[in-house]
Amino acid sequence: MDEKALEKFDPTVEKLTAMVKVSAKISATDLEDPKQLAVVKENRIELKRARVQIEKTGKSLREEAIAFQRAVISKEKELIAIIEPEEDRLAAIEDEAKALTTRKMRLTQLPIRKERLSDITHKYGVEDEALLGMDEAEFEACFNSCVAYSNEREREIAEEAARAAQERIEQANEAKRKEQEAKDAELREREEKVGLAPLKWRGIVSADRAFFELCGAEVVERGMAPNGVVEAVDVAGNVACRVGAGEEGGSPDQLGFQRLEERLDHGVVVAVALA
Repeated sequence: MDEKALEKFDPTVEKLTAMVKVSAKISATDLEDPKQLAVVKENRIELKRARVQIEKTGKSLREEAIAFQRAVISKEKELIAIIEPEEDRLAAIEDEAKALTTRKMRLTQLPIRKERLSDITHKYGVEDEALLGMDEAEFEACFNSCVAYSNEREREIAEEAARAAQERIEQANEAKRKEQEAKDAELREREEKVGLAPLKWRGIVSADRAFFELCGAEVVERGMAPNGVVEAVDVAGNVACRVGAGEEGGSPDQLGFQRLEERLDHGVVVAVALA
């Protein structure tokens, strides 16, 4: 369709403009006057007929336009189908040549890319073909991803090492604690079997050989049951009279690790008579 098809519209612009000018002069000064109302109605109906005719013409032209549009689309597809396969073939040749040039360029960059990746401590494997298939932006994204992965692995390894060290410390402390508990238990058991060492005060002798017996001992809270009854020993009474002070022997059946009061040291202190 072309502009000539638009000439089918009737009435034309000129006719419609003239009708509107005539209608614009019509008015009703008395709304109860039948003649005035009849003139208004007649001109309105004339305008309505013109509008209806325009709508019919437009609908007809649209249908023709739609049919023409479909025909245009069909013809377009038919013509494109003739040349498109050959165009695609030539484009594929160009793409293949471009890909070959790009691959050669990336082959020269491959050692550099692999060296950059090798400097990363922890990385997931990237095949050479995958590297060759990456442009600069894609490789940088891959490299940054490898760096992030390596940093995360370093953090995880450090945390694992710290946890292992802490566990070793805790295990060592637990072993020391158990060892100390065992030693404490052994010491308590020995104390319960042996008891506390007795302390004996032998006594003192004055210058005129008057004897003052002082005898005492600590209370043993725990110990072994005695094998028998031992008679009391009067250290001062069972020793021969002497001119001077002398050192007394040890108590009967005294064990090596039992001691008397260190201040007396198995001795007798001579009292000085008051004047």
